[in-house]
Amino acid sequence: MTTTKKRLTITTKKRLTITMSDLVYKRLSDMSKEKGLSKSALITVALDEFLKNNDK
Repeated sequence: MTTTKKRLTITTKKRLTITMSDLVYKRLSDMSKEKGLSKSALITVALDEFLKNNDK
């Protein structure tokens, strides 16, 4: 029997408080449920994609 060791990557995370309209919050909530992600995870993925597409 072979055992494979997996490396765990520990990343530090920063907390951010944001304000958004009721409509944007509703859309975020709906999409996060649809995708099976937390609202925080969905915002992180979306922002990461935005930053990648807008790097100079």
